[in-house]
Amino acid sequence: MAYINKQKLNIGVTKEVSEWVKEKAKSRGMSASVYIEQLIRSEMEKDTKKDSQ
Repeated sequence: MAYINKQKLNIGVTKEVSEWVKEKAKSRGMSASVYIEQLIRSEMEKDTKKDSQ
């Protein structure tokens, strides 16, 4: 799960994806939910930049 604007959002993923996220998050010293939020924010920034061009 990830927290966005103080609301809980449940995201269903496969076991393979879940394990990958946990490994990536652990290697960066963060929780899986924080890592997922960073990924989403990164995509949002890409869209914002693309829309402003």
